[in-house]
Amino acid sequence: METLPTELEKQHHKEEHSTKTQQTDLEQPPKDDEPAQQDSINPDLINKITRFKALREQGIYFNDNLVKSKSYRNPNIYAKLVEFLNISETSTNFDPTFWHPTGFPPSASAESLRELQQTLADEKTKQRAGTQGKRSTIQFEHARTSTSSSTTHSSIRNSLKRERDRDVDRERDRDREPGQRKSHIRSP
Repeated sequence: METLPTELEKQHHKEEHSTKTQQTDLEQPPKDDEPAQQDSINPDLINKITRFKALREQGIYFNDNLVKSKSYRNPNIYAKLVEFLNISETSTNFDPTFWHPTGFPPSASAESLRELQQTLADEKTKQRAGTQGKRSTIQFEHARTSTSSSTTHSSIRNSLKRERDRDVDRERDRDREPGQRKSHIRSP
């Protein structure tokens, strides 16, 4: 007997088929007949990349040649490269509407923040200097003596004295000759 598939089984089969289709669409590379976005890429950039790729295939690496050159060992090369390439070290690649590094108020500059920290530190130093001459008083309470604490102290003192006396007796017994020792073992 053949059973008819239920609605739940049909729904599960549809979901499984659509998931497989999505996975295969993501895994497949674009087809050759689709138009490439060549017109949006700068042709000069394509030429540079093609040239560097051809040099690399010949075994010539730009970075190796740069490191081997004598001018690369110049300690001021970083500043010269930045100047030559007209690079702003504080600029950004983000759109100015998203992030504008020079869009901060003057109070957020490093110099103004340093001045603010300095004034706060000076005020704190003055405040400390003003209160240094004035000594605050500390209220002390007198020690209280109670009979229970004095008896506790005396009982502790007595137990320590007894332990010390026992230790002295043990030392004295060790120093004696073996025949002179007191025997704590009773003979039957």
